[in-house]
Amino acid sequence: NKKYTILIDPGHGGNDKGTIANDKITFEKDITLKVGALVAQKLTKQKDVQVIISRNEDKYVSLADRAKLANEQGVDALVSIHLNGQTGGTDAFGLETYYTKEKNDGSYELAKQIQETITSYIDVRDRGVKSERFQVLLQSKMPAVLIECGFLSNDEEAKKLKDEAYQESLAEGIAQGILTYLDTNSKK
Repeated sequence: NKKYTILIDPGHGGNDKGTIANDKITFEKDITLKVGALVAQKLTKQKDVQVIISRNEDKYVSLADRAKLANEQGVDALVSIHLNGQTGGTDAFGLETYYTKEKNDGSYELAKQIQETITSYIDVRDRGVKSERFQVLLQSKMPAVLIECGFLSNDEEAKKLKDEAYQESLAEGIAQGILTYLDTNSKK
């Protein structure tokens, strides 16, 4: 049986806090770390899946190093976990998954599968799948996606994102999306 290796990449860390909620004490870097650890935990339960995590503590890791780690380890997929922020506003909410159309390697299929699975697991506005030239997506040599799990700039969504039960369901949706993708796109 083929073994798969997945890189889970919790966004930001260390002095790079990422998006900061309106309460000024809730940081993107802390929630992505929690959700990433939960996803890793769920995937590791599968006997044919190995997980590498780009950071398992509150430390800074550059975007180049995240992509480099994925390339050096020859992982089958990279899944980057982020939270969104709206500049100068609070009304945007929902979840979206990015791939880059520069790469025709299954990134779109992975993004679509993750987006569909998460939105069936949790009650969240489906903002769809989008293409963007994010560095970590462009520099990695395998299917790679970046999930914006919700807007910390929206108070209602920030409240959800801080909730442990919500983080758990979110992680379950991400993990199941990855597993379904591997099932349907496995290199026989």
